[in-house]
Amino acid sequence: MSKNVAITIIIPTHNRRELLEETVVSVLAQSFTDWELYIIDDCSTDDTWEWLASNTQRNVFPLRMEINVERSRARNIGLSKAQGEFVLFLDDDDLLTTNALSSLIRAYDKFPEAIASIGCFMTFDENKNEKYYQAIKKLCCTNIFKDYLFGSVATAGHTLFKTDAFRRIGGWNEKSSFAEDHEMWFKIALDENVILIPDITLKYRVHGQWRPDNQDEVLYKIRDDAVNKLPEDKRNWGEGILRARKLLPIAEQLYANDQMFNAFFVYIRIAINAPSLLVSPISKQVTLIPMLKCLLTSYGVKAGKKMVSFIKTNK
Repeated sequence: MSKNVAITIIIPTHNRRELLEETVVSVLAQSFTDWELYIIDDCSTDDTWEWLASNTQRNVFPLRMEINVERSRARNIGLSKAQGEFVLFLDDDDLLTTNALSSLIRAYDKFPEAIASIGCFMTFDENKNEKYYQAIKKLCCTNIFKDYLFGSVATAGHTLFKTDAFRRIGGWNEKSSFAEDHEMWFKIALDENVILIPDITLKYRVHGQWRPDNQDEVLYKIRDDAVNKLPEDKRNWGEGILRARKLLPIAEQLYANDQMFNAFFVYIRIAINAPSLLVSPISKQVTLIPMLKCLLTSYGVKAGKKMVSFIKTNK
């Protein structure tokens, strides 16, 4: 076991030896070297454990589960072993970019009070098709609770948490096997700021994954529960964001169908319900920016004039 390392990386795995090997290689290739890696073999029946047991890396620690404990429990077992000031949870099929750890930890130099740093990511599939998700253009430190209520969420693989902050929330919910990351964020981010960085830190592998048929209901319930747990003086604020969340698909569909006039008014309703989203570095990408694009069209000008007329009439 290593002592006084900067970063602990935790990878739960089950029957994915070939993919896991690629993931581990991406960790070993990091330009930042002050880390330890715990790989929790969740009772694999392939040759995963044989491969892990042959490891000779001094800072890589494989652990073998005798019964299947599922991902959240495996992560918590790794968390209990962590010596790092910071922790990153990496899935066994994703890849870190070479400078991922360096970028994520360096961000704390400017914002040491933050509880997490979050990089951007790209996706790739078996045909090597790639897509970049780089919504953040410059480094900033902000609260993302409202954005995640609205619908966004960062995966653990491109997030470097302060280990103590993660332990304070009790780790991962071991009763949850879907959307546990959404639930986790509402616990850890309510009154805390995170750092958003523009660097691509994760390559997220896209392939067939299980999703419950009622996933939209599950995701909404998690958010509804989060709002119900808010202090009374913040509950109306949270409920407004949930109303805005329900309006967003309507606005986006109208926008996609080039119905700018109607889309503009739905975006206005979103703004009325949750004005803070329009100035968020995350949510303004899907609220303020398309609303302004609607306004700049000929339909938008017409909608704008109608809005001004409505305001004057109702003064």
